[in-house]
Amino acid sequence: MKIRYILSIIILLIISLSIILYIPSNNNIDFCKSVLVANTPTLREKGLSGMESLPEDSTIFFVFDKPDKYGIWMKDMNFPIDIIWLDKDYEVIHIEENIPPDSYPKIYYPEDNSLYIIETNANYSSRNNIKKGSILNVYKNCD
Repeated sequence: MKIRYILSIIILLIISLSIILYIPSNNNIDFCKSVLVANTPTLREKGLSGMESLPEDSTIFFVFDKPDKYGIWMKDMNFPIDIIWLDKDYEVIHIEENIPPDSYPKIYYPEDNSLYIIETNANYSSRNNIKKGSILNVYKNCD
């Protein structure tokens, strides 16, 4: 009887721990903005350079062919931005916030390989609680 009781408690603890471990985290963030896609070397090099500003509901989304530690510079930029690096699963692996346009020729790099990069208006990350480890649900259509 005592062994049965102990086994029941152990089984309940295992089931409880399993449930706790499999509860999805609340790191998912919907990311729905008008997107300029930079998916060629020329578009990626130009980025937002030369633009006077970025409309609040817009971003540029860099798409690369393979994961790597891609760097971003502020050459010919006219306004501060946030840069968000994502892996293949759209998980945020690195963020640089409120980068001033006069920081060129400094190049900003992530610690890990990324497949996508988002440039958006300065402080967007903090205003929307985007942080390292967040998963961005990137939508093509915001309707």
